[in-house]
Amino acid sequence: MISISRTGTWIFPEHCCTSGAIKDDVKLIMSDFVDSILKTLCSGPSFRPPVYPTNLLNSEPTQITHLDVDGCYHKDMGDCIVPILNSNPRITTVRLERVHLTFGTVDVRAENFTRLALWNCTFTLPGLDDILNVALSLQCLHVGGGYMTLAECDDRRTLVPHFGGELQYLKYLLRLRYFPKLRDLELKLYTTDAKIVGHITTHSGKTLTNLTLDYQDTRRGNLFIALGGAEVLKEVRILCIAGHLDEVVQSLCSIKSTMVQDIEVHVLVYSHTDKLNPLVALDMHVYRGSFLKLDHVMVIIVQTLALTEGNEDDVPGYERLFAL
Repeated sequence: MISISRTGTWIFPEHCCTSGAIKDDVKLIMSDFVDSILKTLCSGPSFRPPVYPTNLLNSEPTQITHLDVDGCYHKDMGDCIVPILNSNPRITTVRLERVHLTFGTVDVRAENFTRLALWNCTFTLPGLDDILNVALSLQCLHVGGGYMTLAECDDRRTLVPHFGGELQYLKYLLRLRYFPKLRDLELKLYTTDAKIVGHITTHSGKTLTNLTLDYQDTRRGNLFIALGGAEVLKEVRILCIAGHLDEVVQSLCSIKSTMVQDIEVHVLVYSHTDKLNPLVALDMHVYRGSFLKLDHVMVIIVQTLALTEGNEDDVPGYERLFAL
């Protein structure tokens, strides 16, 4: 694995995702992009030289499969990603945080991407759309972060507040026909974009096992998603406000997968008038044995207002986490 940040470039030759992949997953920094990294990172006073085993430098070059980058919003950090990806076409896992993305499929090949995580990054819709359209081997897709930024064609950077507002940038996902191998989906999105999740789960129903949704605080939109097509779904985690709890519970009750093991719902409560009655339907659905392999159900009520004496839960028996 290669790890890049403003403090330096680090090589972890024995890093791998599974213990059985150690022998086939030896990673070595490639000499044809070292110069690009050094030119980018040596400008800072805190730069540390790349760290890698010297005994491997004289051996036959192998392919790096993991790339982890924290750009700290450094303007040149995104430029060093392209030579790394091009020099290591077998990279499958890419995690980018606080990076200005200026590339698309014209610059890099994304056919082998199996895991892609973008957190608090700046990107253009055409560039990211190009990458996702060819990354048909994606098994894990994470898009989020409170400071995700959309770069317009005229190079103006516009902050997308709470992943929504007027730009509604996540609608680019609707142009994708399917994610045939997607197993892990995590999205932080606007409540009016819930249909995007339904589109993805419908076309990834035979592979999707983990679903995490962080809906931003708004009472607009409808959060109901028909999850009956997710045939192998195992874990579901959803964060929403109390005003949308009924729609979230309906979505959970629509699950037909017999492999569900873990359900978590985090509910933000802003008023004593917010009702938690929809949880009764979820309670009854679980009680009837609709989830044959269910091991764990957690509903956490996050109270965002000062509690008054005598305020009781509408539905007892659920864990409550109070935060002012």
